[in-house]
Amino acid sequence: MIGQTAKSLQPTKKIYALRDVTGTVESPALICASIMSKEAGGGIDALVLDVKTGSGAFMKKMEDAENLAALLVETGIRMGKKVVAL
Repeated sequence: MIGQTAKSLQPTKKIYALRDVTGTVESPALICASIMSKEAGGGIDALVLDVKTGSGAFMKKMEDAENLAALLVETGIRMGKKVVAL
């Protein structure tokens, strides 16, 4: 298990700021970039992602959560990581 550091959060803060000023908060590509820059950028070999859906989650519809999960997995694989999403 690893934790967040000030250095690992820098890309996330920049991406959140970009999403806010461009009105693209719900952009799957930017959500993916935010998650993967933090998760896969830390020198890991493999990653298990828990993509939630429903009224209490960011992705309200199952289809949106499945699309985000597929994007996250594809991005991780392109980064040379072993990635699965649940």
